[in-house]
Amino acid sequence: MIDEFENISYTRDTKTIYFSFTFKGQRITVQPEDMKDEKSWRTKLLRYGIFWMSLPKTRAGPSPFELLLKEITARAIENEKMKFTDTIDEEKYNTLKSFFEKTIEEDDFSKLKDGYVVLNSKTRVCYFKRSTLEHYIKSHATKIFNSTMEALHYLGCERHEYWEGEKNIWYVQMPEFVSHVGISRTKNTKKETTEVDDEYHTGKFRIPEPKKTPSKDN
Repeated sequence: MIDEFENISYTRDTKTIYFSFTFKGQRITVQPEDMKDEKSWRTKLLRYGIFWMSLPKTRAGPSPFELLLKEITARAIENEKMKFTDTIDEEKYNTLKSFFEKTIEEDDFSKLKDGYVVLNSKTRVCYFKRSTLEHYIKSHATKIFNSTMEALHYLGCERHEYWEGEKNIWYVQMPEFVSHVGISRTKNTKKETTEVDDEYHTGKFRIPEPKKTPSKDN
């Protein structure tokens, strides 16, 4: 049965994992919740127009359905176009930029307890309280991470037991962010003409129109 599933691959992000395969001429993508039991599996395949026939039960040992999913998981190779490491790098950059730049203070470690992120201007290492990151995740309803601890892990944060007189301080190396300066869009204004422009002289030396002579009929 497993041989009917071709080109099995997986794609991971910080929230879940996706398995993709070709089955009966269809390219199908499933998530863990679609693989929790055969009923969920059948429901998912029906969305692709495929009716899944239940595999026969066995009296002993794991069920054929579980063995099938085990093989699908084992044979899956990572999608080269969407590697997990690339995804993590992108999410890390975007999160650090969004989170740290909004509450950042340079070299003033007294503000750590007040919910600020403190940047060491020489090393570009950022320091912050865990509660600061937790508040950011909750207040911004971010869907990137499932929890604060997961965010700390994926962002590559480390912890100091004591730092600058404060207890339990987290820190991470800050990437270099490009300062973006928006291009101001000005409304089109009427060009001011001078003596060097042809428009300036238009109409000033207009040739008078010839007078019309009355016709003999009048």
